[in-house]
Amino acid sequence: MFNGELDQDEVIDFVANAQKKISKEVTSNGLLTTAEDNAEKVLTEFFKNMDYTVHITFEE
Repeated sequence: MFNGELDQDEVIDFVANAQKKISKEVTSNGLLTTAEDNAEKVLTEFFKNMDYTVHITFEE
């Protein structure tokens, strides 16, 4: 994939671009919404079983 060594700035740029692409992809195909919905259900039920009431919110 890479020819030669990368410097620190190139690695940082590569990772930042990869994060942007992944974020765009999971948002556009609904995966993020599905994951949030599933997490909310699991956490709510988990705490309900311990007699807690929770309100789950996700930040952008």
